[in-house]
Amino acid sequence: MGDKILLTPEKALRFEGYFDLQETYSAVKNYLEVDRYYDVTEKDFTEKNKGVHRFVFSILESEFFYTDYYKIIMAMKMEMAGDDVEIEEEGVKKIFTDGYVKLSIAAYGDADWLNKRSTKPIMTFLSKLVQKFHGKDMLKSVKVKANEDLDSTVNVLKQHVHSRVK
Repeated sequence: MGDKILLTPEKALRFEGYFDLQETYSAVKNYLEVDRYYDVTEKDFTEKNKGVHRFVFSILESEFFYTDYYKIIMAMKMEMAGDDVEIEEEGVKKIFTDGYVKLSIAAYGDADWLNKRSTKPIMTFLSKLVQKFHGKDMLKSVKVKANEDLDSTVNVLKQHVHSRVK
């Protein structure tokens, strides 16, 4: 593993509304996997149901392999809770959760994640030379990608939580 670099400031967000808990969770996870090509891993998943009250807590870590030398890691903690309610939508009664979603999300960069850089003196010199002239541009493009992916993931979550007006 290389050096971890914070690419985006951590965002701590809270949304309230009616939402389908399972659909919302799956939408965020599938968006990263299918649309943005991240490898998503559930580090922790807790679900508690007590009567009509539902609670889900999950820690997700997503990795995007930008180049052989740069990897984007998106770390997320998602908490969803609320009470089940029956809502009529387009003439059909459906069960939704009336509650909140808390999201804590940040993106990190991992340089030299494959440990491909040689430690020989000439290669160290060349690596520093390339990093000086090309590395800053590469890091900028990695930051742009990380910020776009983070913001679009937050937007997917917003759409699912705020898609039904209270």
